[in-house]
Amino acid sequence: MSSSGSSHSLRSRGTIDVAAAAAAGTNRKAPAVWSKAEEITFLEFLVKALPSSGDGGFKMPTFNQASAELKTKYPNQRGAEKTGAVCKNKWTAPKNITPLSRMSHILFLTCVLCALIRLLTIVLLTLLIA
Repeated sequence: MSSSGSSHSLRSRGTIDVAAAAAAGTNRKAPAVWSKAEEITFLEFLVKALPSSGDGGFKMPTFNQASAELKTKYPNQRGAEKTGAVCKNKWTAPKNITPLSRMSHILFLTCVLCALIRLLTIVLLTLLIA
């Protein structure tokens, strides 16, 4: 049974104001719409920023710089503005990344692992030589 086309809710005994209910749901911001090219540019930026990321991962200034690069490279973005906070959310919530970019995400993590192995090798060789 459905309440569509009716002013009565199936769960209450009173009437509902359909116009007020529809207007109440419009408080959310429009989502940022990412193209595949924007996602790849974003991930490539993070790969380049990796050496300066420090021990705790990427900091907010890095996401702000990524946002600025996206605005420069893609001036006519769809959806909400891709701010630093939006970029950070995109990075910390991989479910928001399309399958093509997931591959880039995996490639990025593989590059991080390779860089760490390389660094560990250099440290071990330095200790063995000394």
